[in-house]
Amino acid sequence: MGIIIVCSERGDGDVCDLNKLYDFLYIRLGFTPDVAFLNPTGTGEIEIAGNAGVYLSDGLIVGNPGLFVCVQLADDLAVSYLVEGWDWGVLGFGFSYIPRDTAESDIAAKMILRIEEHFGAQNISRIVLHFSPSICPACFNSIDLIKSVAASAIASNFPRLLIPARRPECTYCCKESGASKFPSSTRRQWVDEPAQLFAFLLGMVPG
Repeated sequence: MGIIIVCSERGDGDVCDLNKLYDFLYIRLGFTPDVAFLNPTGTGEIEIAGNAGVYLSDGLIVGNPGLFVCVQLADDLAVSYLVEGWDWGVLGFGFSYIPRDTAESDIAAKMILRIEEHFGAQNISRIVLHFSPSICPACFNSIDLIKSVAASAIASNFPRLLIPARRPECTYCCKESGASKFPSSTRRQWVDEPAQLFAFLLGMVPG
């Protein structure tokens, strides 16, 4: 169970070339996982992902240990919500997408409420948020995606949240500094240059 973020010149939650992605995952992981692809709609809808496939929604909740979630981004923000149980085991996770031009979003509060409903608030010891790299406010219209999501998460009033204090890297600043870590900022076609594909796993859980 885990999160796969694909950064490329095509963002906005587009579903990437699935065959090439599966080939990449097989090379990196040694097996081809079942993947639920998030294709955001902007409606704020949240779904429970039980099987592999493409989901038209802005958030997914996963409890199946054999299932990965994937979204394709350029400079937008993906947020994962690792759901821990009282015995320090992982119950599952949530996953949401926020476009880079979203000044305010209540998706985090909605996600945490659905997570409580799905797993049972009494069974959750902690919810840990993770942020993907995204464009920073200095590089795009002073919009602070991280601040917006953090405020929304706090507004959920769930008492046991862990929100990282350290900001993730900006997908555009690295272009200005001459780095080429993020295909989203250098606008490389990841399908043509697989070595430049920035795909990573967050909270990969055995099982």
